[in-house]
Amino acid sequence: MNEVYQAPEGSEKMEQIKIVLKFVRHGEKENDKTKSDTEVRLTEAGRLYASSLSEEGVDLTNTVAFGSPRKRTQETAGLIMAGGQDEISGTESLEELKQKVNEGIGFGSKIAQDKRLDFVLPPKGPYFDEMMTAFKEGRLLKYIVEESNQKAKEIGGGKDLMSYDTQASKIAEIVAKYLKIMPRWEQIANDEEKDVKPVMERILASHQSVTESFLAKIVELTKGVAERDTLVSALGNQGFGFAEGFKAEIVRGDNGEEQVRVTFKKEKDGQTIFEFDEVVPRELIEGLIMKK
Repeated sequence: MNEVYQAPEGSEKMEQIKIVLKFVRHGEKENDKTKSDTEVRLTEAGRLYASSLSEEGVDLTNTVAFGSPRKRTQETAGLIMAGGQDEISGTESLEELKQKVNEGIGFGSKIAQDKRLDFVLPPKGPYFDEMMTAFKEGRLLKYIVEESNQKAKEIGGGKDLMSYDTQASKIAEIVAKYLKIMPRWEQIANDEEKDVKPVMERILASHQSVTESFLAKIVELTKGVAERDTLVSALGNQGFGFAEGFKAEIVRGDNGEEQVRVTFKKEKDGQTIFEFDEVVPRELIEGLIMKK
């Protein structure tokens, strides 16, 4: 277990210090059959919408955008991160966007990849066919939540195969990584000589059913199967819409332990049809991670 960092006496920063993880599905993608799926980008409308979700004038010093190896997710995360900056129009290609946001940082990139945000389809066969049918019929998430674990087990699916447990596990790994980072982040943010803003933010863009599997698991384990099914129904049995997602905030709880506050709200026709706002202990997050 990580050593609990204690803020200096009299410090007012400790309450504000947190790590914010924003998980979203990619934006509207182009329908270009001449490209590999890795190279498919956002449409113009998809880029502009992702950019509109960004906050104007926000300091991006402590913010990084992550996507899967598929370019549309990197575009989405990057535009949500930086679309509110004066120099970003929202029409940039991924390459142009990287050039603008990376200017002056010296090394690395503000837009990066994380393979855990990707999906891994099963090999051609009954499981693949059933999953594709569920997707075409608009019930992919329902299929993933209710049937995929058993199907993956039947074909001997590995840790990365697209199923309810494996997808939830990959997102849990990402959250757990930042839980481990939290004590060091508190030290840095409380160092007045560093003059660091107290919030670290990550924008993480993925694909339909991937991050939803994690959210559904959290709802299931904290509220029960019936509430999980309510979530799936609220998402139209298919999953998040374009650039839709949830937030996980890592904070220090009253008991001195790192905790994750997971929040999500779904509205339809001006009415809230599903809402989740719970503090989730790290033990629950770590319990979702599948052993290698």
